[in-house]
Formats: sequence, structure tokens, C-alpha cells
Amino acid sequence: MTRPRILWCASVLLGLALAASSAWAQSGIEPPPTDTKIEEAIAEACQTLKKLQQPDGGWVEYPQHEGATTSLAVQALLLAGEPYDSVTIRQAIEALGAAKITRTYVMGCRAMAYAQLVRHYPNLRHRLAADATWLARNQHDDGMWGYLVKAENKGRGDNSVTGFAVLGLCDASMANCEVSDSVWTKLFRHYTTTQTADGGWTYQPFTKAKPTDPDPDASVTITGPSLASLMIASDQLLRTAGCPCAKGKSSGGKLDNTILDKGIQWMVDYFEGKKKSHADDRYLTYYWYGLQRAGQASGLKNFGKHDWYKRGAAQMYRLAKSSGVRPLVKSIDLPGEKPDPNFKPPQIITITDSKGKEKQYVADPNGIVDVSLAIIFLVKGNAPVLMNKLKYDGDWNRHRRDLALLAQETGKRLERQFRWQVIDIKSSTKDWHDSPLMYLSGEEALTLTAEDKEKLKQFCFEGGTLLVEANCANSAFSQQARALIAELWPDWPLKPLADDHPLYSCQLPIEAKGLLEGVDDGVRTFCLFTDKDVSCAWQMQDTVNRKESFDLVVNLYAYATDKAPAPAKLQDTIARLQEKQRLMDEWEKAVAAEKEAAKKEKRPTKTIPKTWIEKEEVIKVSKVKTGGRQLVNMQCLAHKGNYQLGLHYQMLGLIINEFQTEAGVTIAMGAASPADEIDVGMPDVLVVRGGAAMELTDAEKDYLADYMKSGGFVIAEAAMGSKSFDEDFRTFIAGAEGLDLAPMEAGDPFFKGDMDSSLKGLEIDNPRFSRAVREEHPDIKTPMILRIVAGDRTVGYYSPLDLTYSASGYGAYNLRGYDRATAVKMLVNMLLMTTRPEMPAGQGDTTGGETKPKKPRKPKKS
Repeated sequence: MTRPRILWCASVLLGLALAASSAWAQSGIEPPPTDTKIEEAIAEACQTLKKLQQPDGGWVEYPQHEGATTSLAVQALLLAGEPYDSVTIRQAIEALGAAKITRTYVMGCRAMAYAQLVRHYPNLRHRLAADATWLARNQHDDGMWGYLVKAENKGRGDNSVTGFAVLGLCDASMANCEVSDSVWTKLFRHYTTTQTADGGWTYQPFTKAKPTDPDPDASVTITGPSLASLMIASDQLLRTAGCPCAKGKSSGGKLDNTILDKGIQWMVDYFEGKKKSHADDRYLTYYWYGLQRAGQASGLKNFGKHDWYKRGAAQMYRLAKSSGVRPLVKSIDLPGEKPDPNFKPPQIITITDSKGKEKQYVADPNGIVDVSLAIIFLVKGNAPVLMNKLKYDGDWNRHRRDLALLAQETGKRLERQFRWQVIDIKSSTKDWHDSPLMYLSGEEALTLTAEDKEKLKQFCFEGGTLLVEANCANSAFSQQARALIAELWPDWPLKPLADDHPLYSCQLPIEAKGLLEGVDDGVRTFCLFTDKDVSCAWQMQDTVNRKESFDLVVNLYAYATDKAPAPAKLQDTIARLQEKQRLMDEWEKAVAAEKEAAKKEKRPTKTIPKTWIEKEEVIKVSKVKTGGRQLVNMQCLAHKGNYQLGLHYQMLGLIINEFQTEAGVTIAMGAASPADEIDVGMPDVLVVRGGAAMELTDAEKDYLADYMKSGGFVIAEAAMGSKSFDEDFRTFIAGAEGLDLAPMEAGDPFFKGDMDSSLKGLEIDNPRFSRAVREEHPDIKTPMILRIVAGDRTVGYYSPLDLTYSASGYGAYNLRGYDRATAVKMLVNMLLMTTRPEMPAGQGDTTGGETKPKKPRKPKKS
């Protein structure tokens, strides 16, 4: 009698794992899922992983590989945000400790799991050290590892198992376990001497029978991890490369990156379809897990023109959604098959679907490993980019691991994953905004083309922040960098930051003032310069003596993102999923009830909207209904209160262009004019904004009031939410006879887009506010918009919070405004009011009182 076995049908998971080939990367790109979908897929996968946990705290294991799936599941859960002190993790720690591990793959995986745990469980440090010692002791003399202990491998090692040993030792080293340099030296020698002529690596080094024999085809699933392992070995051996500095220069000669460059080029050629890969790349999760290691170790966003994360995310997302389980078909005996003494029946679990039907699933080690690797890929690959490093024609990478090590250290401090990237200056600036921070460094001639310089300016005016460092305080580079900054931004001088600048306090207090100089446009400090050798502190990881160099980056990230919130916690995402499920259940009941009612009443079935579907913030100006005017003249009011603040970000111009393209309304923007040059009938709309008090004279106040009471329309805002402008503007309106400010409540037609019977605007149904506003007004739900009224007529709108810069969606520290969608919608609705037909003559003054004689106006400037 044979042992009962369980068969299951080929699920999406199994089909993908077996069908994947080199065509994955070389074929078309699937649209990557959104961050929200990725978060939810990860949360679903984590929930199922927790369901599959065994009573002993572990997960279903491979025969002879005890501890492998448990180690990977623990890594995945912790990276996804499972609390370190949860019952799941505490039980898993017991299972990890009880596992009898004799294989390198598993030892490397467990070392990685322990390395994540030791910060919260210091008592596990001796276990991590023991695993690291085992790995180091069982390295072969040629630098590789085999499956078993060194004595049993008979000299047979391979690059697949070696990669997992390297990951375990690397994580142990990062957790402050000592790993001998001899380990890294042998490893470095192995990779630099076994690379194929075209830059790849094979499963095992190939010995040619004759020197003229061709190299074997390299494998992408081996080349990717091998490239990452070579970089890890290089990091460990060259962790102080170029540092400390000596007389304004990096110490030591330039590094020879030939081997690394060849490996990267092999990957580029593979993605471009110029390389064929050996058939062992058919395992999807292992393939993408390896590419993620190569991409992140190198800091490369793209291999050539191909974004490795976007390509992998679409497929790994589906694997995470499948959650490591497969539909159960049936249990049968397999006649003629010999019993397997190591066979363990797969775990069967029952899951209730959204319609209340129970379905049985089975779990096996392959599924658990696949979904764990998918979670790891998605979490690490989707981590925010701390900072981009700009590659230009010159000495851009003297301290080549500064950002890699900085990202690791910052991640430890903030207890979240961070990445770093290399960005080529030749690429489009659209690719520069994965991080708000761009790092430009060097110590030789800084030779940039006119196009390069324009890209730097464009990046900053698209909301980016540029950090320029003269490596080792090199005076020649420092002079050239200062000259470049002065050339790019002549209106705003580079000067030392004041001691009370938010960069020295916004997240962490920094005592070492004078670290930075900056360029500030009144909106934000968008360009920073230092010659204080911060990158050597990052490269040497000198967190004790140069603590301020690391604190500075924590603050810089907080400043550039306006203290962007951390990613959603796993528990919060799970709660969101549960709420969606509840709403889905209610919707299905409502649909069923509506069908039944329609049948009884013999009428068509009404559509029941799906309330859990999140609306996309797609703003379609083409959907608005204008008042009929096709030409609107607009001007800005010139005054002493910094009325131009933020206008160089050009968002008002972009919205005006959108109006012309989508709504057929031309808004002609004239030159800014002071109040005494504004005609009563012109312009059609006057923009009154400022970053400080306007300081209008009494005569100018009269002219501005007359303009509004005589048919003019005003759109007013406190730029950046300036409180001094707000106070000044309110005082002006209060003192203007016949004008008043009327607050708009939540149900105001303006927020529905119903400003006038002849107009149809955009609905502002989910307003969002900047951090500073939320902190000032924790309960705020309705936009702060006031009507400017003359009698019963609306003559304008006033926002005490910023609109124009907010409409860009760019960050600015302590901005008092809105998110992009909210600001754009409000500006669109305000501009729509200007498209109404011109007011008939004689209806300008609705105050009901006697019109004051107007002061003579100054002649307009030609």
C-alpha cells in the first residue's frame, strides 16, 4: 500500500514559477501595481503566512533543509512590518533555535533572520555569531561554498549557494558580528577570476580543456546575485576607500571598476535581448530576488533603459496575492510509487471567500518560499529612495559606497527600509524624482554642458533638492561648484544657513552649525553646499565621531519631504483590507436585495455603487462647463509683500495652459501692475497674493476696492499660507466700504462645483491639507475659502492658505496649504467664475451707497 499523496492543480503561482524564462525581462512590461495595491498584496500574503505557521512556531520545511522556509518567512514578515514582539515572531524564534541546520543555504537564511532580530532580541546575538562562524569556517579555499559542511563537499561549490552564504555573512557584519577580511578576500578573488569574458557568471566556474574553447553561456539568475555578492565583498574590503582625506584629496588611487562595469553591462545586454541565458533561470521568484539584490547593491534604477523593479513588481505582486497556497483538487494513491520516508502531507487550510464559500487549500515549502521571496522583493524594491547620486562625465564616484552605507545607517535610525540610486545626468529629469534629494560630489574638474546645467535647474524647480559636496573639502571643486550655483541661480545667493534654520532641528537637534550653505527662493532652501567632508563619514560609517553627518541626512530628508509620514503599518493595512471586505459584504447584500425588489416591483435593477473602491485623483478640466467667454485677461497685483513668491514654479501658467487646451478658454496673463495702474474694467481677473504684508497706501487700497466694486474679479491667496499677508488682507477688506469676507461652509455649492447656474466645476469631495495645517487644525475637514462680496455679489475668492505652490504637488517644509488635487480643483473653480459673460454697464457698484469720487490714477508705464 502506498502512502496517500495530495495533488493540486497548476495555480498561477506554479505556472509562473515554471514558465518563466529569459523572455520575462526581454518581453513587454506589465503595468506595475500601485503602492496601495502592493501594500495590500503584502498584507494578504502576511496574513496567510501567519495562518500557515505550525504549532511548533515554524513553517512546513523541505526534507533535509529544516529551517529554510521558517527563516525566509520570518524575514518576510519582519520586513513587511510584523511587530517584533508578536506571538508569531516569538514562536518562530523558538523554531529557529530548535532547527538542526547542516546546509549552507539554510544557515545563510537563518543568519539573515537573526540579523533582523538581534536589535530587539540582544540575547540572540550569540546565535547569530555562531551561524556567522559556521559560514566562515565552511568557506572553500577558492572562495565558494558548497551545500554541506566543507569536509563533505569534496571541493564542490557553486555560485548559487555561495550567494546565500554571502547574504548571511553580510547581514551578520552589518549587525556588528565580526567577519574576517580573509573571507571577503577569498570571495573577491573568486568573482574577479571566474567572470566570463562577456561579463557574466555561471553556476559553477568553467575549466576550459583548451584555451581556445569558448566560455559557457552565463546565467541571469547567477549573474545578478554574483554581481551583488562581488559588490558586498568589495564594500567590506574597501569600506574606507578614499578615506580619510589627505590635503584635500581622497587617499589611495582610483578604484578599478572594470569587473563591476562588465557585470553591469552583461545585465544591460540581457535586458536589451542581446544575451541568451542558460535554462536554469526558469524559477521566477529566485530570478527576481537575484535581480533585486543586483539592482540595489549597484544603486541602479535601470539596466539600460529597463526599470528592474517595475518589471518584477507586476509578477511578484501576483505571487504575493496568491499567498503561498494552491487549490486542493483531491487526495489519491499513486500506484507503483515507493513510499518516501521523509514525506510529510502538506498542510490543508480552509479559507472562506467573499461570498461565504469555504475552499480548501494546501501549503507546501515551494509556495511558502515563493511568497516569502515575493514579499521581500516588493518590500525592499518599493522602499523609498533616500537620495539619488548623480553620475556625470567626471570624478562623480570617488567615495563609491557613501550613499549605500548611508541608506543602511539611516534605515537603522528610522527603523524602515531605504534605498539609494545612481542617476545618469544624461537621463530625463522625469527619472530624477524617485527621491526629493540629489547628491552631486567630486574633487576634480566639474565640467558640465549647458544641457546638464539646465537639467539641474529644472530638477530644483520641479521640487527637487540638490546637495553638492566637495569631496575631502577639495578647494578646486569647491570653487567650481560655487561658480556653478551662482550661474544657475543668480537671483538667490549661496550663503551659510542661519543657526535656527529648520535643517538643524526639524527631526533631530544638530549642534554642529555651519555644516551647510544654501540657496533659498523664499519657498524653500532647494540647493545646499558643503565642503565639510560629510561623505567620508558616511563611507567609513563613523557614527560616533561624526554623528552630525548622519543626523544631517535624517533632517534633510524630513525637510525635503515636509516630514512625509512613514509607510502604512502592516496592521493598518490589514485593518483597511478588513474594512474593504466588510463594505464588499454589505454591497453584495444590497445588490441581492435590489435584485429581489426589482423583480417583485417589475422594474429595472438599479446600480448599487461599490463604496470601497478608492477614487483616483484624476483632474479633468475638459469636464467643466464654462460661462461662455473665450478670452479672459488676467494680471497680478504688484506690491511690497513679495507677490512673486513661488511663481517661478510656473503652476499658475500650467493651469492656464490646461484651461486653453481642455476648456477652450484663453487666459491672457499681463504684466504685474500696482493698484494705481489697474483700470476699473481691466483686467477681467486680478490675482492678489503675497508672502508678506502688502503695505498698500490709502490711495492704492481705494483703487483696489473700486476695482472689485466696479465689476472686477479677484483671486487672492496668502502665498505659502503667510500669516502676515493674511492679517494684512483681512484688515484691508474690513476697512473697505462695501466689501466683506464671507466664510464658506462645508455644504457650499463651490465645493460641489456649482458656483453659478451657467457653470459646472470640479467637486472637492475629499480635501487634503498640508502637515502644518493639520497640526494647527487637527479637526479640519473643509477648505479655508472665503468669498469676497460686494453686497449680494461675489467679486472674488480669498484663501488664507496657499493654492498656487500647493497645486504643484512639490514639498516645502512648513507649507500652509493643500495637497495638489485639492489646490488645483479650487483654482479651476475660481477661474471658471471669470468665464461668465461680462457684467452690463452700470451694475458695477452694488453697495447701494453714494459712489466716492475716485482719485486720479497714475499714467500707465509704457
